[in-house]
Amino acid sequence: MNHNSTEAQVFMSATMAEATKSILKKIAQELLDNADSKGKHEYAAFLNKFGLTSFTQAN
Repeated sequence: MNHNSTEAQVFMSATMAEATKSILKKIAQELLDNADSKGKHEYAAFLNKFGLTSFTQAN
């Protein structure tokens, strides 16, 4: 087994995971910003199920 190849694969997986998380945060924030008052609270509760509310605020 090539150790360097494994390290590169782990690094790429982590990089892709961070990129995906960043994109999801941007989408979630855009949706939250455009939701009405009731929708914001429902949406925040939905995001909380996935542990994604740390970057959103339901006003």
